[in-house]
Amino acid sequence: MRAGPWRQANVVVTGAASGIGFALSRALVHRGANVWMADIQGAKVEHEAIALGPAARACSLDVRDAAAVRALIEGVARDAGRIDYLFNNAGIGVAGETDRMSLGHFDRLIDVNLRGVINGVAAAYPLMIAQRSGHIVNTASLAGLVPAPLMSGYAMTKHAVVGLTASLREEASVHGVRVSALCPGVIETPLLDAGNPADLARIDWAPGIRRYLTRLAGAPYAADRLAAATLRGVQRNRGLIVVPAYARLIAIAYRLFPWLVQAILREELREEMREKLREELNPRPRAPADENAPSPVPNAGLRPLAGPKPNRVAIARDVELPTAGLVKGPGRPSVGFAKRAKRLPSQPGWRGRP
Repeated sequence: MRAGPWRQANVVVTGAASGIGFALSRALVHRGANVWMADIQGAKVEHEAIALGPAARACSLDVRDAAAVRALIEGVARDAGRIDYLFNNAGIGVAGETDRMSLGHFDRLIDVNLRGVINGVAAAYPLMIAQRSGHIVNTASLAGLVPAPLMSGYAMTKHAVVGLTASLREEASVHGVRVSALCPGVIETPLLDAGNPADLARIDWAPGIRRYLTRLAGAPYAADRLAAATLRGVQRNRGLIVVPAYARLIAIAYRLFPWLVQAILREELREEMREKLREELNPRPRAPADENAPSPVPNAGLRPLAGPKPNRVAIARDVELPTAGLVKGPGRPSVGFAKRAKRLPSQPGWRGRP
């Protein structure tokens, strides 16, 4: 396997104990990088780092703690001589109807998903300016590019991460520093089956994340494949890395035909409300919450639109949107989405109704 720019690079990955963060860490180690794996689950990340070998080092870290984040990043730069990459990947998810969410849910989402990214940027960016090099990769989501009903707080933070990243990217280019946003679709991780944070007030009803997102976007994409595609995007200095192919197609569709994506979303939302009613009429006993279980980090997506493959359309100047293979291979859309798209009005100018 070609190492490219990764050999002997010093990399910090947050949220590295499982899911996307672990997949990125493993891919980086295999490419010859020195990886500092940081996670709030200290024992788990230490176990995973040991399994990856001496190139991986475990760090217990709560990204909400700005002083701890700064100490870790400055320590890596001091001990290793420099910091080459920072993957701000740690995040949580909260699903449910917005009117049932407490301010505590919003605060937690902002503290982890947004302030955690800010803490990483604030610590690493000045060091990279001094080095005149470095690359910061902030994990956002497809939910940072398109609407995500029943995950409004999560989508809010991911839109903010995309905005921060896009703006900082232009500033950083003056100093020789690179900045990218990773926007995954639905990724196969254990978090798809976890619930909302157990220490927050229970939301009366929330959709099953795996069921909901699979119905929207089809089968989840493998985390290892996501990691490989992400590293290719970073190596090519893409400002917006949207993976997999169906996620790119959805992002294009929402830019060009927002009314159609909104109409499909509303149909899916109505189906979720029917599911809610069925659950209320036939309640199932809930398993006791696992206080040690991680919170879900849904990378929201929609099923792509039916029809011919679109021409190459760039959402931004430096976004890679290939025309070939957008709906082929793993993560391709389900037939159900295409059928729903055909049922919707197609006459010019139709915008749907709220």
